[in-house]
Amino acid sequence: MPCPSGTVCSPQGKVVDGSPCKTQTTEARCPSGEGAFCLKDATHNFSNFYVCNSTFQGWLSCQAGMSCVANVSGSGNPCAVQVAADLPAFNGEVCAAQVCGNSVCEVGENCDNCEEDCCACNTEVCELPDCRCPDLRIPGSICVTDTPQFIVFTLDDFLDADVWPNVQQILANAPTDAAGCSLKLTGFFHGGTQNYNLMNYIVEHGGELGDHTANHNTNTQTDYDTWVQQLEAGRSCTNYLAQTPDDVVGSRAPFLQWNAAMFAALSDLGFVYDSSVTSNYEIMSGWPWPFLVRDEVPRIGFPSDLEPLDFSVDVWEFPLYAPLNPDTNESEEPMDLPDTDMTNEELLASYEHSFDVHYATNRAPYGVFWHAFTIDQGRVDMILEFLNYATSFPNVFYATEEEVIEWVQNPVTAQRFLHEGGFDCSDNAYPAEFDGTTCPDGADGHFCAYPQATWLGLNLTTCAACLANYDVGQECPSA
Repeated sequence: MPCPSGTVCSPQGKVVDGSPCKTQTTEARCPSGEGAFCLKDATHNFSNFYVCNSTFQGWLSCQAGMSCVANVSGSGNPCAVQVAADLPAFNGEVCAAQVCGNSVCEVGENCDNCEEDCCACNTEVCELPDCRCPDLRIPGSICVTDTPQFIVFTLDDFLDADVWPNVQQILANAPTDAAGCSLKLTGFFHGGTQNYNLMNYIVEHGGELGDHTANHNTNTQTDYDTWVQQLEAGRSCTNYLAQTPDDVVGSRAPFLQWNAAMFAALSDLGFVYDSSVTSNYEIMSGWPWPFLVRDEVPRIGFPSDLEPLDFSVDVWEFPLYAPLNPDTNESEEPMDLPDTDMTNEELLASYEHSFDVHYATNRAPYGVFWHAFTIDQGRVDMILEFLNYATSFPNVFYATEEEVIEWVQNPVTAQRFLHEGGFDCSDNAYPAEFDGTTCPDGADGHFCAYPQATWLGLNLTTCAACLANYDVGQECPSA
Protein backbone atom coordinates (compact mmCIF):
# COMPACT_ATOMS: atom_id res chain seq x y z
CA MET A 1 0.00 0.00 0.00
CA PRO A 2 1.54 3.38 -1.00
CA CYS A 3 1.92 6.23 1.51
CA PRO A 4 -0.49 9.20 1.23
CA SER A 5 0.48 12.17 -0.92
CA GLY A 6 3.16 14.33 0.68
CA THR A 7 4.53 11.51 2.81
CA VAL A 8 7.12 8.81 2.27
CA CYS A 9 7.76 5.34 3.66
CA SER A 10 10.18 5.95 6.49
CA PRO A 11 13.50 4.04 6.33
CA GLN A 12 13.09 0.32 7.03
CA GLY A 13 9.33 1.00 7.37
CA LYS A 14 9.76 2.10 10.99
CA VAL A 15 6.31 2.44 12.53
CA VAL A 16 5.81 5.65 14.49
CA ASP A 17 2.40 6.64 15.87
CA GLY A 18 0.87 3.63 14.14
CA SER A 19 2.11 4.32 10.61
CA PRO A 20 5.29 3.68 8.61
CA CYS A 21 4.59 6.85 6.56
CA LYS A 22 6.18 10.13 7.58
CA THR A 23 5.87 13.68 6.26
CA GLN A 24 8.87 14.55 4.13
CA THR A 25 10.97 17.35 5.53
CA THR A 26 13.77 19.47 4.17
CA GLU A 27 15.30 20.28 7.56
CA ALA A 28 19.04 20.57 6.92
CA ARG A 29 20.54 18.68 9.81
CA CYS A 30 22.32 15.75 8.19
CA PRO A 31 26.02 14.99 8.38
CA SER A 32 27.63 14.00 5.09
CA GLY A 33 26.36 10.71 3.68
CA GLU A 34 23.11 8.81 4.13
CA GLY A 35 22.25 6.89 7.25
CA ALA A 36 20.61 6.90 10.67
CA PHE A 37 22.28 8.65 13.59
CA CYS A 38 21.83 8.10 17.30
CA LEU A 39 21.06 11.54 18.73
CA LYS A 40 20.59 12.37 22.36
CA ASP A 41 17.34 14.35 22.59
CA ALA A 42 16.19 16.96 25.08
CA THR A 43 15.47 14.30 27.67
CA HIS A 44 18.97 12.89 27.22
CA ASN A 45 17.92 9.43 26.16
CA PHE A 46 18.49 7.46 22.97
CA SER A 47 14.91 6.61 22.09
CA ASN A 48 15.14 8.78 18.95
CA PHE A 49 17.38 8.77 15.90
CA TYR A 50 17.84 11.12 12.99
CA VAL A 51 17.50 9.82 9.42
CA CYS A 52 19.24 11.21 6.33
CA ASN A 53 18.52 9.91 2.84
CA SER A 54 17.26 11.05 -0.54
CA THR A 55 13.57 10.59 0.30
CA PHE A 56 13.33 11.37 4.01
CA GLN A 57 15.16 13.59 6.49
CA GLY A 58 14.04 13.94 10.07
CA TRP A 59 13.50 12.44 13.52
CA LEU A 60 12.11 8.96 14.10
CA SER A 61 11.64 6.95 17.30
CA CYS A 62 12.69 3.45 18.15
CA GLN A 63 9.98 0.92 18.94
CA ALA A 64 8.97 0.54 22.57
CA GLY A 65 11.66 -1.15 24.64
CA MET A 66 14.39 -0.37 22.11
CA SER A 67 17.15 2.22 22.03
CA CYS A 68 19.36 3.59 19.29
CA VAL A 69 22.60 1.64 19.71
CA ALA A 70 24.73 2.34 16.63
CA ASN A 71 24.99 4.77 13.74
CA VAL A 72 24.30 2.92 10.50
CA SER A 73 24.80 3.68 6.84
CA GLY A 74 22.27 3.46 4.02
CA SER A 75 18.83 2.25 5.09
CA GLY A 76 19.95 0.23 8.11
CA ASN A 77 18.02 0.43 11.39
CA PRO A 78 19.97 1.64 14.46
CA CYS A 79 17.59 0.33 17.14
CA ALA A 80 17.97 -2.73 19.34
CA VAL A 81 16.89 -3.96 22.77
CA GLN A 82 19.70 -2.46 24.81
CA VAL A 83 20.79 0.86 26.29
CA ALA A 84 23.51 2.83 24.56
CA ALA A 85 24.32 5.43 27.20
CA ASP A 86 27.97 5.61 26.11
CA LEU A 87 27.17 7.12 22.69
CA PRO A 88 27.96 10.83 22.33
CA ALA A 89 25.37 13.51 21.88
CA PHE A 90 24.75 14.78 18.36
CA ASN A 91 27.11 17.64 17.51
CA GLY A 92 26.34 18.12 13.82
CA GLU A 93 28.89 15.57 12.70
CA VAL A 94 28.91 11.81 12.33
CA CYS A 95 28.86 10.38 15.86
CA ALA A 96 30.66 7.09 15.22
CA ALA A 97 34.32 7.07 14.30
CA GLN A 98 34.93 6.16 10.68
CA VAL A 99 37.85 3.87 10.02
CA CYS A 100 38.64 3.31 6.36
CA GLY A 101 40.04 -0.16 5.88
CA ASN A 102 37.85 -2.06 8.39
CA SER A 103 35.83 -3.74 5.60
CA VAL A 104 32.65 -1.84 6.62
CA CYS A 105 31.30 1.00 4.47
CA GLU A 106 30.25 3.34 7.28
CA VAL A 107 28.23 6.55 7.27
CA GLY A 108 30.23 9.25 5.50
CA GLU A 109 32.44 6.76 3.61
CA ASN A 110 31.99 6.31 -0.13
CA CYS A 111 33.78 5.10 -3.24
CA ASP A 112 35.73 8.36 -3.45
CA ASN A 113 37.10 8.53 0.09
CA CYS A 114 37.22 4.84 1.03
CA GLU A 115 37.28 2.62 -2.04
CA GLU A 116 38.49 -0.50 -0.20
CA ASP A 117 35.46 -0.56 2.11
CA CYS A 118 32.74 0.76 -0.18
CA CYS A 119 33.49 -0.41 -3.71
CA ALA A 120 34.21 -4.11 -3.48
CA CYS A 121 30.64 -4.55 -4.73
CA ASN A 122 29.18 -1.86 -6.97
CA THR A 123 25.42 -1.66 -6.43
CA GLU A 124 25.02 0.12 -9.77
CA VAL A 125 26.38 -2.96 -11.54
CA CYS A 126 25.32 -5.70 -9.09
CA GLU A 127 21.53 -5.65 -9.37
CA LEU A 128 18.72 -8.14 -8.87
CA PRO A 129 17.76 -10.67 -10.00
CA ASP A 130 21.27 -11.79 -11.03
CA CYS A 131 23.36 -10.12 -8.36
CA ARG A 132 23.13 -8.60 -4.88
CA CYS A 133 25.78 -6.91 -2.73
CA PRO A 134 26.34 -7.96 0.91
CA ASP A 135 24.51 -5.24 2.81
CA LEU A 136 21.58 -4.62 5.12
CA ARG A 137 19.16 -3.30 2.50
CA ILE A 138 15.88 -5.16 2.19
CA PRO A 139 15.64 -6.66 -1.33
CA GLY A 140 13.44 -4.58 -3.59
CA SER A 141 13.57 -1.64 -1.14
CA ILE A 142 10.40 -2.98 0.51
CA CYS A 143 9.32 -1.33 3.76
CA VAL A 144 10.14 -3.54 6.74
CA THR A 145 6.46 -3.73 7.73
CA ASP A 146 5.69 -5.19 4.30
CA THR A 147 8.66 -7.59 4.26
CA PRO A 148 8.23 -11.34 4.85
CA GLN A 149 10.17 -12.66 7.84
CA PHE A 150 11.46 -16.05 6.69
CA ILE A 151 12.45 -18.82 9.10
CA VAL A 152 14.71 -21.63 7.91
CA PHE A 153 15.30 -24.85 9.85
CA THR A 154 18.49 -26.70 8.90
CA LEU A 155 20.17 -29.90 10.07
CA ASP A 156 23.75 -31.02 9.40
CA ASP A 157 25.71 -34.28 9.13
CA PHE A 158 23.47 -37.36 9.32
CA LEU A 159 19.90 -38.53 9.61
CA ASP A 160 19.11 -42.03 10.87
CA ALA A 161 16.64 -43.97 13.01
CA ASP A 162 18.32 -42.81 16.25
CA VAL A 163 17.93 -39.05 15.69
CA TRP A 164 14.74 -39.10 13.59
CA PRO A 165 12.12 -39.35 16.40
CA ASN A 166 13.11 -35.98 17.88
CA VAL A 167 13.36 -34.36 14.44
CA GLN A 168 9.93 -35.72 13.53
CA GLN A 169 8.44 -34.28 16.71
CA ILE A 170 9.54 -30.82 15.60
CA LEU A 171 8.30 -31.21 12.03
CA ALA A 172 4.95 -32.70 13.01
CA ASN A 173 4.15 -30.36 15.90
CA ALA A 174 5.48 -26.99 14.75
CA PRO A 175 2.75 -24.36 14.30
CA THR A 176 1.86 -23.37 10.77
CA ASP A 177 3.10 -20.07 9.33
CA ALA A 178 1.19 -17.06 7.97
CA ALA A 179 0.37 -18.98 4.79
CA GLY A 180 -0.84 -22.05 6.66
CA CYS A 181 2.30 -24.04 5.75
CA SER A 182 4.11 -26.55 7.93
CA LEU A 183 7.76 -26.21 8.91
CA LYS A 184 10.26 -26.98 6.13
CA LEU A 185 13.63 -28.64 6.63
CA THR A 186 16.84 -27.98 4.73
CA GLY A 187 19.28 -30.84 5.32
CA PHE A 188 23.04 -30.82 4.67
CA PHE A 189 24.05 -34.47 4.99
CA HIS A 190 27.37 -36.19 4.22
CA GLY A 191 27.91 -39.51 2.46
CA GLY A 192 28.41 -41.78 5.49
CA THR A 193 25.84 -43.97 7.20
CA GLN A 194 22.44 -42.45 6.43
CA ASN A 195 18.76 -43.27 6.09
CA TYR A 196 17.99 -41.92 2.61
CA ASN A 197 14.33 -42.93 2.92
CA LEU A 198 14.01 -40.19 5.55
CA MET A 199 15.69 -37.72 3.21
CA ASN A 200 13.28 -38.65 0.42
CA TYR A 201 10.42 -38.14 2.89
CA ILE A 202 11.71 -34.64 3.70
CA VAL A 203 11.81 -33.66 0.04
CA GLU A 204 8.35 -35.14 -0.57
CA HIS A 205 7.05 -32.81 2.16
CA GLY A 206 8.50 -29.59 0.80
CA GLY A 207 12.01 -29.76 2.24
CA GLU A 208 15.39 -29.44 0.55
CA LEU A 209 18.59 -31.48 0.54
CA GLY A 210 21.98 -29.82 0.26
CA ASP A 211 25.54 -31.10 -0.18
CA HIS A 212 27.82 -31.56 2.84
CA THR A 213 30.64 -33.30 0.91
CA ALA A 214 31.02 -37.05 0.71
CA ASN A 215 33.60 -37.77 3.41
CA HIS A 216 33.10 -34.76 5.71
CA ASN A 217 36.87 -34.22 5.95
CA THR A 218 37.51 -30.94 4.13
CA ASN A 219 38.85 -27.80 5.84
CA THR A 220 40.35 -24.38 5.15
CA GLN A 221 43.42 -25.96 3.53
CA THR A 222 41.54 -28.21 1.08
CA ASP A 223 42.58 -27.68 -2.54
CA TYR A 224 40.33 -27.09 -5.53
CA ASP A 225 40.54 -30.64 -6.97
CA THR A 226 39.59 -32.21 -3.64
CA TRP A 227 36.64 -29.85 -3.24
CA VAL A 228 35.42 -30.76 -6.74
CA GLN A 229 35.69 -34.49 -6.04
CA GLN A 230 34.02 -34.27 -2.60
CA LEU A 231 31.22 -31.99 -3.70
CA GLU A 232 30.40 -33.91 -6.87
CA ALA A 233 30.46 -37.28 -5.07
CA GLY A 234 28.27 -35.90 -2.28
CA ARG A 235 25.76 -34.38 -4.68
CA SER A 236 25.52 -37.36 -7.06
CA CYS A 237 24.99 -39.84 -4.21
CA THR A 238 22.41 -37.67 -2.46
CA ASN A 239 20.51 -37.39 -5.75
CA TYR A 240 20.68 -41.14 -6.42
CA LEU A 241 20.26 -42.63 -2.93
CA ALA A 242 17.56 -40.19 -1.80
CA GLN A 243 15.85 -40.39 -5.21
CA THR A 244 15.36 -36.62 -5.26
CA PRO A 245 13.27 -35.23 -8.13
CA ASP A 246 15.45 -32.11 -8.36
CA ASP A 247 19.20 -31.70 -8.41
CA VAL A 248 20.98 -30.59 -5.24
CA VAL A 249 21.77 -26.85 -5.62
CA GLY A 250 23.07 -25.82 -2.18
CA SER A 251 26.07 -26.74 -0.05
CA ARG A 252 27.50 -26.28 3.44
CA ALA A 253 31.16 -26.89 4.28
CA PRO A 254 31.96 -29.43 7.02
CA PHE A 255 32.75 -27.70 10.32
CA LEU A 256 31.88 -24.43 8.49
CA GLN A 257 35.50 -24.41 7.30
CA TRP A 258 35.60 -22.93 3.81
CA ASN A 259 38.12 -21.23 1.55
CA ALA A 260 38.38 -19.57 -1.87
CA ALA A 261 38.95 -22.93 -3.58
CA MET A 262 35.57 -24.15 -2.30
CA PHE A 263 33.75 -21.22 -3.91
CA ALA A 264 35.59 -21.83 -7.18
CA ALA A 265 34.56 -25.51 -7.11
CA LEU A 266 30.94 -24.67 -6.29
CA SER A 267 30.80 -22.16 -9.14
CA ASP A 268 32.37 -24.53 -11.67
CA LEU A 269 30.02 -27.35 -10.63
CA GLY A 270 26.96 -25.14 -11.08
CA PHE A 271 25.81 -24.93 -7.46
CA VAL A 272 23.38 -22.06 -6.83
CA TYR A 273 24.40 -21.25 -3.26
CA ASP A 274 26.64 -21.94 -0.28
CA SER A 275 25.65 -21.69 3.38
CA SER A 276 28.91 -21.80 5.33
CA VAL A 277 29.81 -18.20 6.23
CA THR A 278 28.82 -16.92 9.68
CA SER A 279 27.22 -13.49 10.02
CA ASN A 280 27.79 -11.70 13.34
CA TYR A 281 25.63 -8.68 14.13
CA GLU A 282 28.59 -6.69 15.44
CA ILE A 283 30.41 -6.57 12.10
CA MET A 284 27.76 -4.65 10.12
CA SER A 285 25.47 -3.55 12.97
CA GLY A 286 22.99 -6.00 11.53
CA TRP A 287 22.65 -9.15 9.43
CA PRO A 288 22.89 -9.00 5.62
CA TRP A 289 20.35 -10.67 3.39
CA PRO A 290 21.72 -13.48 1.13
CA PHE A 291 24.09 -12.04 -1.47
CA LEU A 292 26.13 -13.08 -4.50
CA VAL A 293 29.82 -13.92 -4.11
CA ARG A 294 31.89 -12.87 -7.12
CA ASP A 295 35.35 -11.43 -6.43
CA GLU A 296 35.64 -11.89 -2.66
CA VAL A 297 33.84 -13.27 0.35
CA PRO A 298 33.08 -10.18 2.47
CA ARG A 299 33.82 -9.81 6.13
CA ILE A 300 30.49 -10.40 7.81
CA GLY A 301 31.53 -12.58 10.77
CA PHE A 302 34.18 -13.49 13.36
CA PRO A 303 37.01 -14.14 12.83
CA SER A 304 37.77 -11.93 9.84
CA ASP A 305 36.08 -13.86 7.05
CA LEU A 306 37.40 -11.60 4.27
CA GLU A 307 38.66 -13.96 1.57
CA PRO A 308 39.88 -12.43 -1.71
CA LEU A 309 39.34 -14.73 -4.70
CA ASP A 310 41.91 -15.16 -7.45
CA PHE A 311 39.11 -15.86 -9.90
CA SER A 312 35.57 -14.71 -10.52
CA VAL A 313 32.84 -17.00 -9.17
CA ASP A 314 29.06 -16.89 -9.32
CA VAL A 315 27.63 -18.37 -6.11
CA TRP A 316 25.00 -17.00 -3.73
CA GLU A 317 25.75 -17.02 0.00
CA PHE A 318 23.09 -17.78 2.60
CA PRO A 319 24.82 -16.73 5.84
CA LEU A 320 24.55 -18.53 9.16
CA TYR A 321 23.08 -15.78 11.30
CA ALA A 322 24.54 -15.94 14.80
CA PRO A 323 21.96 -15.32 17.53
CA LEU A 324 22.53 -12.68 20.22
CA ASN A 325 22.92 -13.10 23.95
CA PRO A 326 19.98 -11.13 25.38
CA ASP A 327 22.05 -9.86 28.34
CA THR A 328 25.18 -8.72 26.48
CA ASN A 329 23.90 -8.39 22.90
CA GLU A 330 27.02 -10.27 21.80
CA SER A 331 26.93 -13.03 19.20
CA GLU A 332 26.62 -16.67 20.21
CA GLU A 333 27.69 -19.63 18.07
CA PRO A 334 25.47 -19.84 14.96
CA MET A 335 24.78 -23.57 15.22
CA ASP A 336 23.41 -25.61 18.14
CA LEU A 337 24.37 -22.98 20.75
CA PRO A 338 26.51 -25.74 22.30
CA ASP A 339 27.43 -23.91 25.54
CA THR A 340 26.81 -26.64 28.12
CA ASP A 341 26.14 -24.00 30.78
CA MET A 342 23.12 -22.64 28.90
CA THR A 343 19.77 -23.98 30.00
CA ASN A 344 16.92 -24.48 27.57
CA GLU A 345 15.32 -21.38 29.10
CA GLU A 346 18.46 -19.36 28.30
CA LEU A 347 18.56 -20.77 24.78
CA LEU A 348 14.93 -19.79 24.27
CA ALA A 349 15.63 -16.27 25.55
CA SER A 350 18.51 -15.94 23.07
CA TYR A 351 16.35 -17.15 20.18
CA GLU A 352 13.42 -14.87 21.03
CA HIS A 353 15.63 -11.81 21.55
CA SER A 354 17.47 -12.42 18.28
CA PHE A 355 14.20 -12.92 16.42
CA ASP A 356 12.92 -9.61 17.84
CA VAL A 357 15.98 -7.82 16.43
CA HIS A 358 15.65 -9.53 13.03
CA TYR A 359 11.96 -8.66 12.87
CA ALA A 360 12.36 -5.03 14.00
CA THR A 361 15.29 -4.16 11.73
CA ASN A 362 15.69 -5.49 8.17
CA ARG A 363 14.04 -8.92 8.62
CA ALA A 364 16.99 -10.85 7.27
CA PRO A 365 16.07 -14.57 7.37
CA TYR A 366 16.09 -16.17 10.82
CA GLY A 367 17.95 -19.47 10.98
CA VAL A 368 17.35 -22.37 13.37
CA PHE A 369 20.63 -24.19 12.70
CA TRP A 370 21.27 -27.56 14.37
CA HIS A 371 22.96 -30.95 14.14
CA ALA A 372 20.25 -33.59 14.53
CA PHE A 373 22.27 -35.61 17.06
CA THR A 374 22.36 -32.64 19.50
CA ILE A 375 18.56 -32.36 19.71
CA ASP A 376 17.21 -34.07 22.83
CA GLN A 377 13.70 -33.79 24.24
CA GLY A 378 14.50 -30.55 26.03
CA ARG A 379 15.75 -29.04 22.78
CA VAL A 380 12.62 -30.27 20.97
CA ASP A 381 10.43 -28.45 23.48
CA MET A 382 12.58 -25.30 23.29
CA ILE A 383 12.52 -25.16 19.47
CA LEU A 384 8.76 -25.71 19.35
CA GLU A 385 8.20 -22.99 21.96
CA PHE A 386 10.34 -20.61 19.93
CA LEU A 387 8.42 -21.39 16.72
CA ASN A 388 5.14 -20.74 18.53
CA TYR A 389 6.53 -17.38 19.62
CA ALA A 390 7.89 -16.41 16.19
CA THR A 391 4.77 -17.40 14.22
CA SER A 392 2.59 -15.26 16.51
CA PHE A 393 3.97 -12.24 14.61
CA PRO A 394 2.43 -11.16 11.28
CA ASN A 395 4.07 -12.06 7.97
CA VAL A 396 6.28 -14.89 9.25
CA PHE A 397 6.87 -17.68 6.73
CA TYR A 398 8.76 -20.98 6.69
CA ALA A 399 11.09 -21.60 3.77
CA THR A 400 13.99 -23.68 2.55
CA GLU A 401 17.24 -21.83 1.92
CA GLU A 402 16.79 -22.20 -1.85
CA GLU A 403 13.30 -20.68 -1.61
CA VAL A 404 14.60 -17.66 0.30
CA ILE A 405 17.22 -17.00 -2.38
CA GLU A 406 14.51 -17.27 -5.06
CA TRP A 407 12.51 -14.61 -3.18
CA VAL A 408 15.59 -12.38 -2.83
CA GLN A 409 16.10 -12.55 -6.59
CA ASN A 410 12.49 -11.51 -7.22
CA PRO A 411 11.23 -9.85 -4.03
CA VAL A 412 7.57 -9.03 -3.40
CA THR A 413 5.72 -7.67 -0.38
CA ALA A 414 4.35 -10.03 2.22
CA GLN A 415 0.79 -9.19 1.13
CA ARG A 416 1.52 -10.01 -2.50
CA PHE A 417 3.44 -13.10 -1.43
CA LEU A 418 0.36 -14.30 0.46
CA HIS A 419 -1.96 -13.38 -2.40
CA GLU A 420 0.14 -15.40 -4.83
CA GLY A 421 0.07 -18.41 -2.51
CA GLY A 422 3.55 -18.13 -0.99
CA PHE A 423 5.82 -21.10 -1.44
CA ASP A 424 4.13 -24.32 -2.48
CA CYS A 425 3.16 -26.25 0.63
CA SER A 426 0.26 -28.32 -0.67
CA ASP A 427 2.01 -31.56 0.38
CA ASN A 428 4.23 -30.48 3.25
CA ALA A 429 2.16 -31.40 6.32
CA TYR A 430 3.97 -34.19 8.20
CA PRO A 431 2.00 -37.26 9.34
CA ALA A 432 2.45 -38.22 12.96
CA GLU A 433 4.51 -41.34 12.23
CA PHE A 434 7.07 -42.38 9.64
CA ASP A 435 10.05 -44.50 10.66
CA GLY A 436 12.00 -44.62 7.40
CA THR A 437 11.96 -48.40 7.04
CA THR A 438 9.72 -48.08 4.00
CA CYS A 439 9.70 -45.65 1.12
CA PRO A 440 7.30 -42.68 1.31
CA ASP A 441 5.10 -44.37 -1.32
CA GLY A 442 4.77 -47.46 0.90
CA ALA A 443 7.20 -49.70 -1.01
CA ASP A 444 9.85 -51.60 0.93
CA GLY A 445 13.20 -49.86 1.28
CA HIS A 446 16.61 -51.47 0.82
CA PHE A 447 19.17 -51.94 3.59
CA CYS A 448 22.64 -51.87 2.06
CA ALA A 449 25.67 -52.90 4.14
CA TYR A 450 29.28 -52.36 3.03
CA PRO A 451 31.68 -54.10 5.45
CA GLN A 452 34.61 -53.52 3.06
CA ALA A 453 34.16 -49.73 3.05
CA THR A 454 36.77 -47.38 4.46
CA TRP A 455 33.92 -45.62 6.33
CA LEU A 456 33.70 -47.94 9.36
CA GLY A 457 30.35 -49.69 9.65
CA LEU A 458 28.94 -48.10 6.51
CA ASN A 459 25.30 -48.99 5.88
CA LEU A 460 22.55 -47.20 4.00
CA THR A 461 18.76 -47.36 3.95
CA THR A 462 17.47 -46.29 0.56
CA CYS A 463 14.60 -46.57 -1.89
CA ALA A 464 17.19 -46.89 -4.68
CA ALA A 465 18.85 -50.15 -5.66
CA CYS A 466 21.90 -50.98 -3.54
CA LEU A 467 25.19 -50.15 -5.24
CA ALA A 468 27.76 -52.91 -5.59
CA ASN A 469 31.03 -52.35 -3.69
CA TYR A 470 30.05 -48.83 -2.74
CA ASP A 471 32.36 -46.67 -0.64
CA VAL A 472 32.04 -43.10 0.57
CA GLY A 473 33.70 -40.70 -1.83
CA GLN A 474 32.84 -42.40 -5.11
CA GLU A 475 30.35 -40.86 -7.47
CA CYS A 476 26.91 -42.43 -7.89
CA PRO A 477 24.91 -42.96 -11.09
CA SER A 478 22.19 -40.57 -12.15
CA ALA A 479 18.93 -40.89 -10.25
